[in-house]
Amino acid sequence: MPGQEDSPHDRPSPPDGRRLPDSPELERLRDSWFDAPDLAAQQAITRRIQAQAMVDVPMVSVGQYFLTTAHRRNVSGILGGVPSFWNVRKS
Repeated sequence: MPGQEDSPHDRPSPPDGRRLPDSPELERLRDSWFDAPDLAAQQAITRRIQAQAMVDVPMVSVGQYFLTTAHRRNVSGILGGVPSFWNVRKS
């Protein structure tokens, strides 16, 4: 509307019809985390963010997926799960 400022929380929805999480309190806490004067203040705000996330529940994972990986036969030590380069050696 003319003359009305846009709220930072007025975000367009994704084209597939999903709704984005909206938590003004989490947004406020996130902004205050960036403005925190020191590490102790950031840690205190982080604890409040975690507590508020349990109230608002901004996201719930409801699916699973599989990451496919490939590697050469002369490589050993490949760990399961998310692909990473730890423990990998040439055989």
